[in-house]
Amino acid sequence: MYQRNSQRQPSQLSSLRNRERQGEDMSCFKDLAVMVKQKCGEDKVMDMAEWALGMLEQSDHRSYDEIINKMEKLAYSIAKEDAEQIVRGMRPRGEVWSYEQVKDYIATHGITDKCVEYYLAMNMAKNDYFNTASRFNAQDDVEFYFSIANDFINDIDADNYKIGRYFSKK
Repeated sequence: MYQRNSQRQPSQLSSLRNRERQGEDMSCFKDLAVMVKQKCGEDKVMDMAEWALGMLEQSDHRSYDEIINKMEKLAYSIAKEDAEQIVRGMRPRGEVWSYEQVKDYIATHGITDKCVEYYLAMNMAKNDYFNTASRFNAQDDVEFYFSIANDFINDIDADNYKIGRYFSKK
């Protein structure tokens, strides 16, 4: 049975110190979570995690925000391969510019990160705003679509991970 750090027996503490020296996770959280999941189901583990995060939010806002930010980063990240699949499914045009073409183009603007975001947003802009671009004779202007994508990505009113949030709903 697991005991909180202050209640562990000397032999348990020694074992934990050895595990720590060997680079293993010292926390028993993972082991406990697995046991709770086996006995009570995954929903109970999620309930406990939600309760713990609620307690942390009340007592240590900075740590809570850091944890939530890391979770959002994982939840809303989009791999290049997934982005390519999303773009291929865009209508009516699908992929207009390849990932490599977008990466090379945004580099001319000094942008070397957020390649997946620009790949998604530029192709979205071409698919969604082509008619508007045509009204202004900009239907074939890559700079026009880059500008739309850039504004979309860098919207100061938007939540973090705007692109990931937008495309995870699709």
